[in-house]
Amino acid sequence: MRIFACEHLTPQAVWIAELQDHPNTARRIDRVEIVAEEPRQAADHLSLLIASEVWPDGEGAWAVPSGSDRARFIYLTRAAFEARHPGVPLDGLPSRAGAALVLKVDDLTAASKILPPSSTATSDKALCIAPSLANGVLLVLEE
Repeated sequence: MRIFACEHLTPQAVWIAELQDHPNTARRIDRVEIVAEEPRQAADHLSLLIASEVWPDGEGAWAVPSGSDRARFIYLTRAAFEARHPGVPLDGLPSRAGAALVLKVDDLTAASKILPPSSTATSDKALCIAPSLANGVLLVLEE
């Protein structure tokens, strides 16, 4: 996975209040899940690039935080990824790469009203859009 980082010297041009309200009630990126053949090795590499730490995230997955109160990068095998998202069609998912983008939403019911009918409810606290409908990435909306 490639990474690009920058510092916003003009946050007022980026964080525009009227552009931060969405009908899906999304508020932030919670995590990015990345399929890797060697999850620990991939997590260790990213941790060096962003001067972060690595910690276990269950069932062979490894987490790298991107900063205080910001998204985490989660590295896991394809089998572990499938186990985290049972019943979700994963057609179109790359064999190794960024596999899921998990967004936190304020109101899952409101989000579900604007999602395509093919969205898959994985629990009462999450909705998923299959990779085949989201440019090859599993899109997860969680409360």
